Amino acid sequence: MSNPIFDSIRFMRKYILQLLWFSVPLFSITIIFEILLIFADNTGLLDANNFVQLGNILHLIVLPFLSGGLLILVASLSAGESLTTREILKKISPLWIYYILLMFSMYIMIFMGLFLYLIPGLWLILKFVFAQPILVFEKKTPVDALVESFKRTGAPMSKLIFTILPVMAIIGVMYVYMFYLMGFRIEGSKPIVPKSISMYFQVMMYFMGLSILLFTNILQFRLYQMYGQSTDEMGSQAK
Repeated sequence: MSNPIFDSIRFMRKYILQLLWFSVPLFSITIIFEILLIFADNTGLLDANNFVQLGNILHLIVLPFLSGGLLILVASLSAGESLTTREILKKISPLWIYYILLMFSMYIMIFMGLFLYLIPGLWLILKFVFAQPILVFEKKTPVDALVESFKRTGAPMSKLIFTILPVMAIIGVMYVYMFYLMGFRIEGSKPIVPKSISMYFQVMMYFMGLSILLFTNILQFRLYQMYGQSTDEMGSQAK
């Protein structure tokens, strides 16, 4: 059986232009808005609490279209089809509120698991890996998507562990190093990156985040296709 990580890398390289054509406009909305919020926060126009709240609201609005739309795009490209951005957004729009509820439920449970004990949080990440594809492709409710994901991750759990955890470790190291360069360390410490170019460095971090988002969505779909897909859905994701 092929390795889903290398399959995802090859897929990303092959279809990078189509993936960027869809994702960059949506992702740029969050970048531009957050840069404006950072400027407003630095100049005193907004306090830190308003800054965080507005950023969270923006992510809440855009994430279902971006992440769910990428799953639909990856499915269509895998099936040899090419959907336009309008067609993708039309498919994901009815699921917008369901997607928000699903993500909110997942994040709450995962963060509680990570906060209390590390292992339960990692276990929940693995158990929820099929939840988003199930919601998008099988039109399940958030609760049903979580329940189905729990059931379908039972048999391939060992394969998921050796696929997902190494990817998470690499991504974690990348972000820790970037935060280190930006000075997000001990309070009062000076950032390694000069303040004069910190804004450019921040934008670079956002685009690194976009690259990670593209790869993780491709990997998530590939894992769903290999291990989590129901019999009725095989070969019909993009229809």
